[in-house]
Amino acid sequence: MEEFNAEKELNTLREKRKVQRKRKRYLASKLDKYGFQILALHCNGANPTEIHVWLLTNTKIKVARTTVYRWIKKHDQD
Repeated sequence: MEEFNAEKELNTLREKRKVQRKRKRYLASKLDKYGFQILALHCNGANPTEIHVWLLTNTKIKVARTTVYRWIKKHDQD
């Protein structure tokens, strides 16, 4: 039976975690499909709450208000 080598096990564990941390994928947002309309509303003075209501009534997309806010913050070029 092999002796337990704590350093070796710790190094192996850290290498596995490093690989897991690097795995990132970008999932397309539901809002990307309506990006032009969202930005147009925002540029004309609509706040995220108003855009959220517009999305619910006109597109049937159910997302949180904060999602709309974060999407605008990420995509707005002002």
